[in-house]
Amino acid sequence: MNNKSKHTVPIELLSRYLANEANDAERIQAEEWRDASDENKSEFSAFAKLWLLTGDDYKHAEIDVDAEWKHLDRTISKGGRIISLSRIMQIAATVIIVFGLSFLFYNQTQKVSTKTQMAQVQTINLPDGSVVTLNADSKLSYSKNFGKDNRNLSLKGEAFFDVAKNPNMPFIIDAQGASIKVVGTQFNVRAYKHQDKVKVTVVEGVVELYETKEPKKQTVLNAGETGIYMKREKAIKKHARIEINDISWKTYEISFENTSLLRVAEILQNVYHIQFEVADSVKDCAVTVEFNQKDLASVLKVLKSTLDLEITKQGNTIYLKGEGC
Repeated sequence: MNNKSKHTVPIELLSRYLANEANDAERIQAEEWRDASDENKSEFSAFAKLWLLTGDDYKHAEIDVDAEWKHLDRTISKGGRIISLSRIMQIAATVIIVFGLSFLFYNQTQKVSTKTQMAQVQTINLPDGSVVTLNADSKLSYSKNFGKDNRNLSLKGEAFFDVAKNPNMPFIIDAQGASIKVVGTQFNVRAYKHQDKVKVTVVEGVVELYETKEPKKQTVLNAGETGIYMKREKAIKKHARIEINDISWKTYEISFENTSLLRVAEILQNVYHIQFEVADSVKDCAVTVEFNQKDLASVLKVLKSTLDLEITKQGNTIYLKGEGC
């Protein structure tokens, strides 16, 4: 028997090989060792059998331990060659550790995600008692352990948060490069990928806003304040007021004061989830009006009479035209 066949391959190498994490050199080393002798092949089979116990097919199934060890005994005794007990225990201990870490990682990385469509708003009751209202074309994700060992989530899009108080477990939102940290409060986060800023509107309580990579550089926002994270500049601007239209998609309370029709259309688009096209001749026309819990038809009727607009609808788009103002 040559020296290669007597060589004991590191178990860490076999672990990487079976997990498909070995590089080319390590893969060749493992395969050369395996093929060097029948004894090595038996040992490899024994390790592979134990490794399979950590596979997806076994994660949610009952395992007959006695049967598995009897099968393992037959495997490692193949051809009259016996693997030493110390080697078996070394293999078993390694696999048990790997399985434990894999199981922990599996539970921590499993995500629960909710995604809304273009014209859909959805309310989500989180395991910790918090309530999230998810605006259209948005996605909220969090781990299956949410509320047990963490209260971390990620947001793509827009959502209004009513966070249950828990001073021992902060509620942290990852939103397009910005992070929002709270203990318990109400606020709105607008963080669409195609927009160049993340906007946080605080209705109640206190919120900490910071760049995700710089958690120590926090900007504190109190109720009635707005924080804006500029993605390109990686800077935060703070305003000592909030705009009612920032949360109008949830409240249906809308207020315009000398606001251009183009901006009016942008806000209505976010509230009623329908596309608007505004003609150049009327886009700068000023609008001053308030709406409280009005449907889209009522809003359009007021705009039509106020600016003498021609309003048409094709598919999912509303066209606003006119002679000017």
